[in-house]
Amino acid sequence: RKDVFTWTVDEVVNWLCRNCSGDISARYSQSFRFHDINGRALMRLDDEKLERLGVDHPNHRYELLNEILKQKLRFHEQYFKKAYHSAQPPNVSTRVPVMSNSVFGRRDY
Repeated sequence: RKDVFTWTVDEVVNWLCRNCSGDISARYSQSFRFHDINGRALMRLDDEKLERLGVDHPNHRYELLNEILKQKLRFHEQYFKKAYHSAQPPNVSTRVPVMSNSVFGRRDY
């Protein structure tokens, strides 16, 4: 799955169409294109910025912000999963290491 911060404007508009009501996607797709809202810009949108983009209706801003928040949560979930898995030690044998007597200078064979 592609990182939201690398989305193009077209990918953001597709996201808008998939995740928001038809009224919202129909009304604001052109504005998102006109203002070059790519994935990075999408993640920075807030109530004030949406209003400046022409999203005048408070319920529309609420729905958009809710969907943006969900996308942020998905991004962070993927990020932390990757970080967790990369922090895991490589596959290590499940055997318990046994200290040899030779470490102490004795050899009992």
